[in-house]
Amino acid sequence: MRTIETKVYKFNELSNTAKENAIDKLRDINIDYDGWWEDDFLLDIGLPKNIANKIDNGYVMFNWKEIYFDLDRSFYIQFVNLKVEDKYIDLFRQFLGIPKTLWKNVYYEFVNSSYANIDTTIEFEHQENKDFTEKQWIILDKAKEKFNNLVYNAKQVLRDSYYYLISDESIIETIKMNDYEFTEEGKLIWNFIK
Repeated sequence: MRTIETKVYKFNELSNTAKENAIDKLRDINIDYDGWWEDDFLLDIGLPKNIANKIDNGYVMFNWKEIYFDLDRSFYIQFVNLKVEDKYIDLFRQFLGIPKTLWKNVYYEFVNSSYANIDTTIEFEHQENKDFTEKQWIILDKAKEKFNNLVYNAKQVLRDSYYYLISDESIIETIKMNDYEFTEEGKLIWNFIK
């Protein structure tokens, strides 16, 4: 058995070099767990105010089972089993800009491609196995674009959140909030005894 003694420092007591070392070693501390990306409001954040204001406080228009994403090279997001809450179906229609008369004949589906890393999209079909008129397709294409923009916004929010969580500022907040202690060189000491 042996005993090792070392001086312990609070983050603010470290030299600038030791602070940089501490931050670099803890770069992933805020994202090194499953679920940092889970945000029930991820899609709702991008809704225009006139739509968002009609959603009950604390509730969301969309829900999903899980998400897959890549914020780097492929830069995509897919919402698995994406659904619109039943009580907000008409609000969703309003967001898409689809008139009620057309909506009665529309079947929509959220689609995730398993062959390519692309964003979740929305597809429309006529409920009576007919084809839409050219004018109706223009409306539906605009609705697709609105939905695509909503998904793109969610992806941007997720990426911004990621970059904030790995930023020096966020890491320092975590260090201070958890009252971490360090060696003189900036190596974290896990203090199990308080």
